[in-house]
Amino acid sequence: MAVPQRSQPRWLLLQEVRRRYRTLRSEYQSGGWYAHHRELSQFLMPRTGRYFMADSEKTRRNEGLIDNTATRAARVLAAGLMSGMSSPHQPWVRLQTSDPELNMSHPVRTWLDDVTQRMMRVMARSNFYRTIHQMYEELAVYGTAACVIVGDFERVVHCHALTAGQYYISATYQGKVVTLYREFRMTVSQIVREFGKNQCSLRVQSLHNEGSLDEWIECVHAIEPRYDRNVQHESATDKPWRSIYFEIGDGKNDIDSVLRESGFDDFPALAPRWGVVPGDIYGNGPGMEALSDVIQLQDEQFRKGQAIAYAVKPPLQLPTDMKNREVDFDPGGENYTDPTSPQGGIRPAWETRLDLGPLLEDIQDVRTRINGSFFADLFLMLHNTVGPPQRTATEVAELHSEKLLMLGPVLERLDTELLSPAVDQVFKHMVVAGLIPPAPVEMQGMMLQPEFVSVLAQAQKAAGINSIDRYMGGIGAAAQVWPEVTDKIDADAWADEMAVRYNVPPKILREDDDIADLRQSRAKAMAAQESQDAEAVAASTAVDVAKAQSTAPAQPPVDPVAMAGGFQSPV
Repeated sequence: MAVPQRSQPRWLLLQEVRRRYRTLRSEYQSGGWYAHHRELSQFLMPRTGRYFMADSEKTRRNEGLIDNTATRAARVLAAGLMSGMSSPHQPWVRLQTSDPELNMSHPVRTWLDDVTQRMMRVMARSNFYRTIHQMYEELAVYGTAACVIVGDFERVVHCHALTAGQYYISATYQGKVVTLYREFRMTVSQIVREFGKNQCSLRVQSLHNEGSLDEWIECVHAIEPRYDRNVQHESATDKPWRSIYFEIGDGKNDIDSVLRESGFDDFPALAPRWGVVPGDIYGNGPGMEALSDVIQLQDEQFRKGQAIAYAVKPPLQLPTDMKNREVDFDPGGENYTDPTSPQGGIRPAWETRLDLGPLLEDIQDVRTRINGSFFADLFLMLHNTVGPPQRTATEVAELHSEKLLMLGPVLERLDTELLSPAVDQVFKHMVVAGLIPPAPVEMQGMMLQPEFVSVLAQAQKAAGINSIDRYMGGIGAAAQVWPEVTDKIDADAWADEMAVRYNVPPKILREDDDIADLRQSRAKAMAAQESQDAEAVAASTAVDVAKAQSTAPAQPPVDPVAMAGGFQSPV
């Protein structure tokens, strides 16, 4: 029996979520993630990362960035994942049921293909792909990314992208992220227009009355499981996940500043991790692995610039009598000194012999390590590999397979924590919007699941396709000696399997009934043709016989008595 929903005072609810917010923020700071993410932001992606919201007011510059090799490598990795896993220009996912035989049904395949195409159009119209690309960048640098997918009246879905330091997450003991608290800022005018003046704190109401509409207010959006609810009710405050907006305040004066309480049927946030150490909540990624190399590269580039500056403009040694005198250091400048001076005029303080060879070699070595940490060398393999400008499909497939060996575990995690939940969220919002057509009767009660058919996903299946091709090639060679070996091959099953592996659109394939009718009609046509050919041959034979009989010479009559006696009768 369901536990009835207990009415919870607003001040008690606010106290509860504020306490959870402070706990999650403290864990993020004390666990070392705050300092680590700030360092990554400083040396890799200065324009990303928001810490304690006050950072959003500062002009973020690349002050600590001398060499941008890591920044470019992270962008190459993000672009490679975008084009290889979820490209908006080619199919990367298709829906299927949990029954493999049902997936082969032509009506089912046609419906699934139609829904998939509709889903691709919805994603393209929204900001889905822009958000996914930003999440790939966050994963490359910070190892963790996050966004919130909500419904939108005009575009069906809308994604709120988040950056490091702007959110805090919590997971179950199984490692699944189920809680997200995100910080954001709104002006007084925005917050009143969004939540209503009466829902705001006394401070916000006072600012609004004074006309201070552009004053910034710090807020938090909490999304977490709702354990105490009435499952028989369908109200927003009884949904499995609760959504609470509140002002941060100081926890004492603005005790009644819960801006909105609602809920979700499913966890609307995506929080993928590149890799997770057991016991950790936040992930680790290529940026953390390359950070020491990035810092070393910045230092070496600074030393290189310093050495060049010493060689081009070394420190000078001047006579004491030139102190407080104007000295012309421009090319061709003239300066007068006392020739009897022991300093002998203006000269370098020391000889600078510029030999940057070892330093440049080490810089190149560090850059190579950084590109390797971000897999940039793999994603740029087609561009950097020395060879013919045009490559065969086999060469490209082999290069993708090599890339897959390095990224296989990461792709599996991203499929589970990013793409699958994203597809599920978009599909459910399409159902609410009435964009899903009625399903075939045989699909009633069946669960749908996504199957990824992107470039990298197909590379995973390439081994299976190659084995089938090699087997069929062997059968074809053996059939030259033993023709009966082809009886082992089911041509229809082979065609269906290859259509699935190559992601062939169902609309260009015939149904089984149509194939049977086509073959029956072809067999009847062949039988009728053979009958006509046989009749034509018989008729031609009869004509030839009759013609031969009419043109043969006359033979003399035969005497039966002579034939019987063995001699000819006398005349």
